[in-house]
Amino acid sequence: MLWFSNLDPRVSSRVLNTQFKHCVGFLGASVSGKAVGMGHVEFDNSSNALKALKEFNGTSLLGVRLQIGLQSPTEASNFLGPDHGRRTSK
Repeated sequence: MLWFSNLDPRVSSRVLNTQFKHCVGFLGASVSGKAVGMGHVEFDNSSNALKALKEFNGTSLLGVRLQIGLQSPTEASNFLGPDHGRRTSK
């Protein structure tokens, strides 16, 4: 997973999805509803995430230079919360 810490407030989950959807192994992207400027992009494996990191780190999105970090699965779980991705039955 890639994480972002300095997204322009105008960047939405839709914008992130559009920016990264062409990357190999792309699964999805979202912007945090809790912290302004925070977001993440998920990939099927760390190798594909690293390729995207190398391609996009330092490039601009809506006029702001992207600062991207690579997150381990454990760190991602801590960032997203323990129930991220789990289906709940009603």
